[in-house]
Amino acid sequence: MRLCEGSPVRRRVTSKPWFGPKRHLGWGWRVASAEGAVATGIFLVLLVVAANVLSGAARIIGFVALVVLFMLVVLLTGGPPAGPEPPDG
Repeated sequence: MRLCEGSPVRRRVTSKPWFGPKRHLGWGWRVASAEGAVATGIFLVLLVVAANVLSGAARIIGFVALVVLFMLVVLLTGGPPAGPEPPDG
């Protein structure tokens, strides 16, 4: 499994993928299991909490830290990102 062309092989740390490639519009990942849905829900709750508890520069730093942490979870528990397959023809 390769993250992108020329990158080293990356192994998932879970037995089944929590996130999989998008099937429709856009490029990226989609939730592929209940664990992925729970991880996404926790991320969204933490964003709401950070928005209500933090202010100013701390809020921005908190948001960036949460997004980086969530992307790390997605990278370690999912397959490579992708977009929809082009139509044959």
